Amino acid sequence: MSEQRRPVRGHGCCRACQGWSWKRGRRMLAMWAAAPMVAALVVGCGRARGASPPLPAGSGRAPVSSTTTLSSPQTIYLTMDILGSFKLGPDGKYHDAFSPSSLQVPAGDHVVLTIYNWDSMPHTFTVPRLNINVTTVSRVKKGDPGVTVVKFSLPHGLGTYSFLCTIPCDSDNHDWSMGKLGYMNGTLTAVPV
Repeated sequence: MSEQRRPVRGHGCCRACQGWSWKRGRRMLAMWAAAPMVAALVVGCGRARGASPPLPAGSGRAPVSSTTTLSSPQTIYLTMDILGSFKLGPDGKYHDAFSPSSLQVPAGDHVVLTIYNWDSMPHTFTVPRLNINVTTVSRVKKGDPGVTVVKFSLPHGLGTYSFLCTIPCDSDNHDWSMGKLGYMNGTLTAVPV
């Protein structure tokens, strides 16, 4: 009596498993697992952001404005450095500076700005039009910055807001960087969503 051998998947012993491999099996499993997510994405993308659903004919109601947003404001996380005697000026000297000195945020969003102050003295992050005036913590020791977190919300309208340091700094250079854009002055721009 001969013993019957059962084919083992992946060994090429029968037509069903020829060409089958563990690698292909994992790919197929991943594809089937991803199929419901792809379908949900396709169905969810059927309507543009801000668009309102069609109203039945004769409903007597005006359609919702296309400027209405369906999503709530998002929280944006940003970082900024304050660096003492960092940026070379046109006078050939190094000056204190915000880095970056220009930030862009979607209008209406909430902002969590983490400021790393690498300078040995405190500075401020002041945005007069938004009533923000926060004094940053100076560095603890060389290579260990002071960290200050500022939370605020931008208005829904577009616009550019100036920010600056109000504490006299860059004293080695007679406070030169205080009034210069790109040094201790910068811009925060609310851009379209």
